[in-house]
Amino acid sequence: MDKVDNNSSNNNREGKKKRKKERKKKEKKRKRKEKKRSISLPP
Repeated sequence: MDKVDNNSSNNNREGKKKRKKERKKKEKKRKRKEKKRSISLPP
């Protein structure tokens, strides 16, 4: 039982890390899009 509990908490931590990475990736893409948009817009 202890092993299972430890494993599940470990998996949860990994999942959180993955979600954080995905969010960072999305934010990078969004920022790049915004940059492109601002450049394409005439000043």
